Amino acid sequence: MSMQKLITPYCADFGKPNVVIKHFPDSESYIFIRKVETLKNKSVTIYHRLYSDPDKIIFELLILLSRVSKETRNIELFVPYLPYARQDR
Repeated sequence: MSMQKLITPYCADFGKPNVVIKHFPDSESYIFIRKVETLKNKSVTIYHRLYSDPDKIIFELLILLSRVSKETRNIELFVPYLPYARQDR
């Protein structure tokens, strides 16, 4: 089984990013996965930190998951910062 890593710019400290995330002037996000076709039927680990603007970055993660799920067999998330986890304390 072949495991592929997708690293977003928010997790660049875990490796060289291979997902491009840019923002248009109206603050919309542009997400591009390099060589997405190579993920076909593989297991993928996505490295994505949800800090510093969690609402926007969670949405970017959902866009990324939507695209990756069309190609892969299995997806794992590595999210070193999980916003909203302590709100009820």
